[in-house]
Amino acid sequence: MLNTIVRAVPATLTALTLRDTIKSDLKISGSAEDAYIDEAIARASAMVCSYLRVTMADDGTRTLASEELIQTFLLREHHRHLTKLVLARRPVTAIAYIKENDVDLTAEQYELEGRSGVLTRLRGLGFYQECFWRCRVKIEVRFTAGWLLPDQGGAARTLPYDIESAVVDMVKGMRAARTRDPLLKSLDVQDIDAREYWVGGLAQGGGLPPDIQAKLAPYRYRSV
Repeated sequence: MLNTIVRAVPATLTALTLRDTIKSDLKISGSAEDAYIDEAIARASAMVCSYLRVTMADDGTRTLASEELIQTFLLREHHRHLTKLVLARRPVTAIAYIKENDVDLTAEQYELEGRSGVLTRLRGLGFYQECFWRCRVKIEVRFTAGWLLPDQGGAARTLPYDIESAVVDMVKGMRAARTRDPLLKSLDVQDIDAREYWVGGLAQGGGLPPDIQAKLAPYRYRSV
């Protein structure tokens, strides 16, 4: 199945937390670290998208922010028993249109499960029976998917706090790692101090620590 995704109306904001949130959490005053914090948020946000396996658009970008997308499926002969299509981003909050070979489907001819992004084909004859998507056709779906980020939604934000909390923890870890020896694995001073850093560390491009992975796990896309 040929499957392409284009950003029709790209998200303008992609940071998964706010600079002020980081500064408040770390009790930072003044603006001396603003540029560093902004860059760290951008890096942490990109790392989260990568860990969650968020699907890239054709321009190589990916985000959890709400944006409007156009996804095209080319269904071949061997897809003749396909009843469900999975959209590349989630949660799906709106469908602008679904076209089969440039012919619009009506709302009675499909069903959307927004949280998972699954589209089910229906007969649309009044009793909404599940049926197969047609094969040897081009299906084009224009839809809105993603969350409202702290900067986008304000009080109406929809980004899960677990995801934002993971980003905040990552930025704090990056900042702390700037001043420590990146090669230090373990330090134990008897009766005084004991330290053992996460191998690699976020600042050195290491993997995500288990506590951060645990926060993000419920939102991870299935590997395909």
